[in-house]
Amino acid sequence: MSSKTVRRQKRRRGKKRQSQNSYDKGIREHSLMQTVRLRPMFPSTLRVTMKTEISFTNSGMASAITKRFLSNDVYRPNVSSGTAASPFDIFQAMYAFFRVPRAVLELYQSNQEDFPVKWAITNSTEDPSASAHVSDTMGPRTIEGQLSNKGDKGWDKRILEIDLQKVVGNQREILTDDKFRGVMSAGSETSPEDKLWIGITHESATAVNLTNGVICTGWLYYDVILYSNQLQSISGQPQPIKVDNKIIGVLQENMKIHHIYH
Repeated sequence: MSSKTVRRQKRRRGKKRQSQNSYDKGIREHSLMQTVRLRPMFPSTLRVTMKTEISFTNSGMASAITKRFLSNDVYRPNVSSGTAASPFDIFQAMYAFFRVPRAVLELYQSNQEDFPVKWAITNSTEDPSASAHVSDTMGPRTIEGQLSNKGDKGWDKRILEIDLQKVVGNQREILTDDKFRGVMSAGSETSPEDKLWIGITHESATAVNLTNGVICTGWLYYDVILYSNQLQSISGQPQPIKVDNKIIGVLQENMKIHHIYH
């Protein structure tokens, strides 16, 4: 084999290696760019809507019964069930604290008794008694009414917006005072120190026990401010995270709900 032939073969092999290296480099750069695009940064503060389902029957061996919820707590909104509002768990890895400046109650009531039943919905800074009468709940932040007998239009629908700054009486306190702040970091969750209450009261208009009671269904929506982003590096820059379809879906659904009540 001549020396010219050997030199030509070496040049061909060199060109192949250069071409392969360029191809591999291009693949790596393309993959890196795709990864960066799929890792958005979450802001230091995020405002979302969370919700908890309302589904209970106010009934029992009493003529007046009250069901209690918390209007400023998405960690334990239903004091009876101990379940967080949805999607509380999705954001736990991202934010340390939450505040609730506003809530919306969507409530359907259906009387199951053969006699009229009085009802009242109140917003208060004080824990309502589980056996409170409608007359006990009267105040500036209470609405009331009466359900007809079962089968005689004994139902009612209410959508109530609750401005918690007005409930507290101080416009800025709900947004600045730590006693109205809840912790949502996984493993360290706590409710706000000062709780704000929603009481849903039903009372027999004839002073007899609510044996069959009143069926209540609906939703309690929360306008939630999440803050203190936990995805920070030592240098103070937000750390990129992968956002799966579940989170994207939650954010899109929250925006829909949020717009309904704006």
